[in-house]
Order: sequence, then C-alpha cells, then structure tokens
Amino acid sequence: MAVITLDAVGQQRPAGHPPVPSKRRASSQATVPTPHEYARQLRVTVPTDASFRYYINYLDGTDDDIKDSLLVESDTKQIEYVRVSRATGQPLGMAKIVYWPSLRDAGEGKTQLIGGELKPIGPWVLWYDVTGKRKMMAVEVNAQGEPVLGTIQRWNEDGTQACLAWTEALPSTEKRLGSQTGINSWARVAVPVDLPENTASMIVCFDICDNGSPPAIWGAMASAGLTYVTGGMSAVVQAGIRSLTPSTPPAGAATNCFYFVTDDEGIATRFYNDQTVPPSEACLYMSPSAKREQRGYRFTRPTRRVWVCVENQNFRTAAVTSLSVKALTDVCGNAPR
Repeated sequence: MAVITLDAVGQQRPAGHPPVPSKRRASSQATVPTPHEYARQLRVTVPTDASFRYYINYLDGTDDDIKDSLLVESDTKQIEYVRVSRATGQPLGMAKIVYWPSLRDAGEGKTQLIGGELKPIGPWVLWYDVTGKRKMMAVEVNAQGEPVLGTIQRWNEDGTQACLAWTEALPSTEKRLGSQTGINSWARVAVPVDLPENTASMIVCFDICDNGSPPAIWGAMASAGLTYVTGGMSAVVQAGIRSLTPSTPPAGAATNCFYFVTDDEGIATRFYNDQTVPPSEACLYMSPSAKREQRGYRFTRPTRRVWVCVENQNFRTAAVTSLSVKALTDVCGNAPR
C-alpha cells in the first residue's frame, strides 16, 4: 500500500522523508501539580457526546509507566496523548508528547492501532534539552511502530544536521581462551575492531562462559523505542543497549576473567604478548570481573579502530568469549563530539 505524506502546506512529501522541524516555543500553559491533573484537564474539554476520547500514556525517563504523581523540580516524566475514535479505537489527528512538569513539547507525529496497541508510525519530530538549549530530532517509524534504522536525524546548535545510523562493526564473534595452566592455547585475546568513518558512539557486547557452556550470540541491532530517543545522543545509545537481546541466558557460574577496551594498539599488543595490564585510566573501559554486559561509549575524537582485550583467569578451565560491537555513525558527518 502506497503511503503519501503531506507537509505543512499540503505539498506531497515522499514516504521516508521526515518533516523539516521548526522551532517550537515552550508551552504557555501553566505548570500543573501532577501528570494526572494534566490528563484530567484534557479530558474535561471533551463533550460527553463527542465522537472521540483522549488516550493518555504517562512515561518517566526510563520509559516505564509512572508509579506516582509527586511534583519534581526537573523534567523527568513525559505525557503522551492523542484523540481516539470511540467507535473504531483508531487515533485521530496528531499525537503529542509533552515533558512534565514544564509541559514543553517533547514529540509530535502520527499513531496507528497495530495489534490492539497504539504505536507511532511515519515521520516524528522530537525536541529535547541539552545545557538549557532546545534541540530537535526527526525519525521515520515503520508499520510495526519501530524507528527505521538510518533515519534518525538531529540538528546541532549551529544548525547542521546529523544523520545517525547503527552498523555492525563486529558481528557476533566467538573466541576460545585456554586456562592459565594450559599449554596448547592462549588465555588472552586482543580482538581488533574497525569502526566506520564518523563513528560517534559504539556499544560493546561482552559475554564469557566456561568451555562447554552455550555462549551468547548477539543479533543485529534492533530498532529503539521512540520514547527513548527524545533524550538526545546518550538516549539513542541507551535505547540501542536495551534493544539487544542475546540468544542464551547467562551461564550459571561466572568465569574468572577481566576485559578492557582500548584505542591504543601498543596497549593491546603488550597485553597480548606480555600479559601487561594497562592502568584503567589508559583504557576506554576496564572491567575486573564481568560475565555479560552491553556497554556504550561516546567518542570525543575521531576513532577508526579499537581493541577488545580479554583474559581467562580460570586456573584449569578453558573459556569461550562472545563479542559484538555496534557503531553509531553519523552519515552526514556533523555529529557533535
């Protein structure tokens, strides 16, 4: 089915092209004491014989339903609302998300009833604050209500556009590590990972288990929930972390190990050849004991290669580590550092 999208002046815009965001001022509505009071004020504006009602969803900064209605001093919750047909349950017009308690705009776009649940679809424009300055982001949402990878766009303070996309820098990879007393295999590994140009952030997926246990297989990056990306770059990374689900549950017993991530080839080489462990401040990250985790990193300078270095510290038992690296790249070349 072809989808035709019209812009603000009624001109046809090809599907897949998000709307050009415009500057939005903070809501002039006075701050209300609770999100539930805000919802009540919306509902009382609807006549009892109206053909529609308001669907209202309350979210906090972790995308969970709010568990209380206490007044807070900063914007930590979001209120999503849309008019819904009483007859069909289908949404009418644009859905909106506002921050609470400031009631400033957080997002705007279309929703659709999919599988009995209202989900965003088509172009969405999002607003968020960084150091007190309003920034904007746009994303295209598919028929499953998930943001389309490669369509996340943001606008920097100087007006330049950053287009963000997740790529597989290192597909799920397994490495066998010998024990500390083994003579036929090495207990250490330093895995080089080549990053795409203009990589702004990455996610390292790490798992280790004793030899014979099923290692994790990290799938491709799944789409991130729309309500996560209203927080800017760091929220996009956190959304990516939450969307990653390995194929197996963690092993019951933790393998003795440590690992670190570095962008210094010399550090990686000395570790692999001589078992030289660098100071933690010389690494992007170091974990003295980890079983399974997904961890995000934001680069402050152009970086094209990193090394994931792992050592099995079991005295007699071999181990298997499973690694995967996802890179968040700016295909426009304007992502802020």
